[in-house]
Amino acid sequence: MLRQIWFGGTSSVAIAIFSCATPAAAQSGSPAQSQSTDQSEDTADVEAEPGTGSEIIVTAQRRAQRLQDVPVVVTAIGAEEIDRKGITTTGDLSQLSPGITTFTANGFVMPSLRGVGSQINAAGSTGTVAIYLDGVYISSPQAALFGLNNIEQVEVDKGPQGTLFGRNATAGVIQIKTRDPSSVFEGRASVGLANYLTLTGNIYLSGPITDDLAADIAVHASRQEDGWGKNLFTGNDVYKSKEISARGKLLWTPGIDTRVLATVDYAFVRDSM
Repeated sequence: MLRQIWFGGTSSVAIAIFSCATPAAAQSGSPAQSQSTDQSEDTADVEAEPGTGSEIIVTAQRRAQRLQDVPVVVTAIGAEEIDRKGITTTGDLSQLSPGITTFTANGFVMPSLRGVGSQINAAGSTGTVAIYLDGVYISSPQAALFGLNNIEQVEVDKGPQGTLFGRNATAGVIQIKTRDPSSVFEGRASVGLANYLTLTGNIYLSGPITDDLAADIAVHASRQEDGWGKNLFTGNDVYKSKEISARGKLLWTPGIDTRVLATVDYAFVRDSM
């Protein structure tokens, strides 16, 4: 069962509830442990990065499969590689692999794959690359611009994917999977300073509430103090940005083969002109 609620404007809130009952299956390794792997268009024989001892699991065919078993050109990026490349928002997805570009302006993002994309930001417009967050389709270009601070894996399925993913997947699909709450307490935090006095901060906390209930929360904030330009009439800086995003999950496992996951997502992005 899936429910999604969006509230428009420069800020957005999404609530998604997932309920599933599936047999438990053992899996060696975790997708988050793997590094960047790009499946060659000439061969389907792709192995996990040497030394990880894990298999890369993707959902290019709407079910969990090993990467080498999928007849689709796929790029799968784990959490460590995302951190190493400095990818903090969906606007940075162009750093994932060759063939991916992103057009970001005025609080929206429009990705392109292999040169196929759109830069139209009119009311009701949609792109040619579908973005999915934890299995939920993000239809609005404004809502598609959000922070990536608790990501488990980013999967890019290149080429037309309309058969399995429906409309707006002419060039491909970008699937973003966030971390689920853990049964043990864990947390991490980071701060950063970049050009134009851009301050960033991230925090992630996860842990159990009861034996069968766990929760987590992730918060990302960014503020650019110096603008990219200056208004010659007023003398004020222009083209500054501010972003705040938060995501929380509640995971209930009443049985071995039953998982109920509730997600609340909030994002606010402002670009001053």
